[in-house]
Amino acid sequence: MKALRKFSLLLFIIWIVVSNSFFSGCAGVMNTMQSGDSEILDEGSPYFFTFSKSYDLTEATVGHLPVVVDETWLNSENKHALTELSSEMTALLDSVRWTIPLNVKDLPRKGIPYVYFGNAENTTTEKTYEKEFGRTYLMLRILNSSRTWIDSVFNLIENENIDYILFISLGRTEYFAQSTGKVGENYIDMGTGYELPIKELVALNAPIPVLQIKGALIDRKGTILRAGAEGILPLQPSKFKVSKIKMDNILTEKDIQKMMVKERRNNLPKSPLTWQICLQNLTANLLERKELILK
Repeated sequence: MKALRKFSLLLFIIWIVVSNSFFSGCAGVMNTMQSGDSEILDEGSPYFFTFSKSYDLTEATVGHLPVVVDETWLNSENKHALTELSSEMTALLDSVRWTIPLNVKDLPRKGIPYVYFGNAENTTTEKTYEKEFGRTYLMLRILNSSRTWIDSVFNLIENENIDYILFISLGRTEYFAQSTGKVGENYIDMGTGYELPIKELVALNAPIPVLQIKGALIDRKGTILRAGAEGILPLQPSKFKVSKIKMDNILTEKDIQKMMVKERRNNLPKSPLTWQICLQNLTANLLERKELILK
């Protein structure tokens, strides 16, 4: 099994290197100083995993960088809304002070850390695990930052006594439709305490495009210690009755702007905005602060 994971990870790294869309206009994002890892998360949410327990957050000082958008998803249809959403998320993190705001502008892109969570088929050119398990599954993959990138970041915050950094980004992915056990009643497990019913008729285990927030706890060496994700908003099944979903068309500017002010968690007191709860739960899970988790 370990050999299988290493083989799939190697394919993933090769895919990152050759992909023309990983970071638009940024050739050489992956360099020899980056390493990666992966884990199947097969038991439902919360979607988090500790890759290295070589840390202690008890008395540590953790800072957060501004929330960024995966550049593969920035296009003319959604760039403004996604950038606005990332700014709103950064402002929320700055205000609640769970971690120290790090006012770092123009983050270097070369050697940047990377987190992927979702349909494992989208992370490799081979359906290695599908052949092994005979079904679909969700996978968490990481690429640690390069030493050059992490040194650049800490040089920019040299006046801050920071032990660890939270790196958070918005991205696109695919989750799967799941069954409640009743005929015709499917749902999507979006993340911590967040299950959405699917009203339309879709195939069990059908991939569903999702707007997602993902993050990583990173040490001073650039190693991702813990990572995970929370799904914010799926594309409604009625909008993608096609055989092959184009990931570039997951959500429009209008969809995102509507979600920012109208999508709420009605199962929670005062019906807070969904994206705010996703951000809080992402941060709480990364910091292992159970008292901050809302579900």
